[in-house]
Amino acid sequence: MVESEAIARKPRRSMARRIVPWFLGGIACVLIGIFIVSFFLDGIIRPRIEAKMNASLKDYHAILPHAHLQLLGFTLTLRDLTVVQLAQPRPPVAAFPIMRFQIHWKALLFGRVVASVLLWHPRFHINQAQFATERKDPTPLRQKGWQDALQNAYPFKINRLVIDDGEVVYVEARERNPLHLARLNFVSDNIRSIQEPNHPYPSWFRASMVIFDRGKMSLEGRANFLMKPFPGMETQYTVTDVPMDAVTTASHHVNIAISGGTFASDGLIEYSPKVTNIDVHNVTFDAINVVYTHRLETQNAEAKRIGAAGKVVQKETNRRAVNIKVDALDIKHSRVAFDDQISKPPFNLFIADAGLKLRHLVNHGAQGPARLTLNGKFMGSGATIENCII
Repeated sequence: MVESEAIARKPRRSMARRIVPWFLGGIACVLIGIFIVSFFLDGIIRPRIEAKMNASLKDYHAILPHAHLQLLGFTLTLRDLTVVQLAQPRPPVAAFPIMRFQIHWKALLFGRVVASVLLWHPRFHINQAQFATERKDPTPLRQKGWQDALQNAYPFKINRLVIDDGEVVYVEARERNPLHLARLNFVSDNIRSIQEPNHPYPSWFRASMVIFDRGKMSLEGRANFLMKPFPGMETQYTVTDVPMDAVTTASHHVNIAISGGTFASDGLIEYSPKVTNIDVHNVTFDAINVVYTHRLETQNAEAKRIGAAGKVVQKETNRRAVNIKVDALDIKHSRVAFDDQISKPPFNLFIADAGLKLRHLVNHGAQGPARLTLNGKFMGSGATIENCII
């Protein structure tokens, strides 16, 4: 009896040994076939993705030379994607050497099929003409379809976004140094609010970058990317060692020249469609040289700017949903000058070795007054000390 059972099992084992290799070989052939077929789809999916992206964009146009969908992991890779502004197409405003979409496997644990996106070394390049065109357009930039264009490239909703080594360049004019943000790294998860759906800011994010070649900024906080009409966020920030020389490129429009020195700050920012809270712990300007020049050819523009700024300040001050607080603002070892070229004769006033301390600056009077202390050397020699409540 035992011998007959053993004899019966031997054919079954032999058959299993023959079937298993064929079965595994069949699976391998199917996988290899799927891998090969993926390459034949490139010519079909590339124009379709490009068309979908352009259907979402307004005043901009996407150019996609290469796209590859790997069916095995359902990974979509876009290469050398560029976006141009139709009014000023040169240079492209954005370039993406690699943009990769894939299934966000972590979200599968929560029963959701969503996507993870990697942007490798994206570069955003904006010049003065492109910026002027965008500024004149009544449609805000956030309504130009950028998010929809990114979303339409892949069939699943985006839940995780990673930016690796990004770069932002603003070129004011050829003779001036560009404003440059480099080594931009950003990661955000839970964009679709799969976890903590009832949290006001369910998504977390971290970011870091180099500002103007040597300054550093880091951000860490939470966001709600699904808020309307624009996303909301709450983040702690730290900025250190930002060279103020680079700011002159933008500040010359308001007749202010800044040279030398550094900027540092840290605090908390909450910005959303419902509320704006800016809680700055400290702001420090060290060893800067600031000159405001009053010119005849720009005095009308100066008056308009002051009037417009006053209206904005008044409006923001009266909005209960806007809370701005600066605990401490310090200017150290600096020089502040006023250059009047309209008066006859022209004159120049300055305070050397200036130090300014501003404490408890708020935008609502009910929160109490601010205190200001100013000291320095008027015209380089006269000792100046001023304390006041504002």
